[in-house]
Amino acid sequence: LLLTFLNPLMLWKGRLSFKQYIPSKRNRFGIKLFELVDCYSKAILDFIVYNGSETDIHYLENLGVRGSSVMSLLQPYLNKGHVLYCDNWYSSPTLFNLLHQNKTGACGTVRKNRKGLPKFTGKSRKGDVQWFSSSALLAMKWKDKRDVYMLSTVNSTNFLNSGKIDRINGTEIMKPALVMKYSQKMGAVDETDMQISFSASIRKTLKWYKKLFFHMMDMAIFNSYIAYRMKHNAKDLQLAQFKLLLVREILQRYGPSERNRVGRPSNAPTPLRLVSRHSPDNVPQDPKSRERSRRNCIVCSAKQIRQRSYFMCLDCNVPLCVPNCFRIYHTKLHFDVDE
Repeated sequence: LLLTFLNPLMLWKGRLSFKQYIPSKRNRFGIKLFELVDCYSKAILDFIVYNGSETDIHYLENLGVRGSSVMSLLQPYLNKGHVLYCDNWYSSPTLFNLLHQNKTGACGTVRKNRKGLPKFTGKSRKGDVQWFSSSALLAMKWKDKRDVYMLSTVNSTNFLNSGKIDRINGTEIMKPALVMKYSQKMGAVDETDMQISFSASIRKTLKWYKKLFFHMMDMAIFNSYIAYRMKHNAKDLQLAQFKLLLVREILQRYGPSERNRVGRPSNAPTPLRLVSRHSPDNVPQDPKSRERSRRNCIVCSAKQIRQRSYFMCLDCNVPLCVPNCFRIYHTKLHFDVDE
């Protein structure tokens, strides 16, 4: 399992004691979250809301807030052979050594002045690389358009073909495997926040906790979307389409009943009971009764007829007479009138 640690920023410009300012983010002001994401499925495994000194983490003195947040979220995944990818805000030799001791790999960019990192000397030309290694750590400085500093416990010093061609001399561009792996894993997981932002449920509000609640709801819906795609192999299903299906399902199950319909017929989309596949089943048995359980048929009740049935549609959670009422309910939009 490959894991990625992110620190997305939820936009918030109002007054708040733990509001953060990060110039590199698109939303420069907001509430910061520590997120643990699965690199393969892109599902959000866990998260922590950063609220300053009161952040709910197990604080480790030698790691600070950054390393402590990583260790707190990784606690259920330690000693299982996982690999963590993180950016230079979290990466440090102290953290990576601790993860290595707990049988967890780590890879990420690192700041050149991070405590414990070896000193890279001399000027470099594009393509030059310098390596330092210990029994557990591999530190690298690679010159691309600018200096790139990397730290890893799971990679080697190999170079891989990037699949691109140098425009000047026509040769294939080679990059360190360490950089290639990091770009691949972190780039894939960045899609998580991007997809959530495309169809976010957040609306303007004066209460920060309301905005945070809807953001958490978007995260939960995104995880449901990932699980649905994996279960039904629906690779072409977009998040916005999934949300529309979810809303229709909720309205179908918990919305107003057809029998309470007043006025002209609605132009709303076709209910799911008319487009999905359904099958009849027995009404669940009441443990307090010795007789077989029955419930009032919804179609008969809509026509002012009292008829109790032993059968129901479990998908729609409504009792129906078999076969006539069951067929009418799943084929007619307005089942309370003769069409």
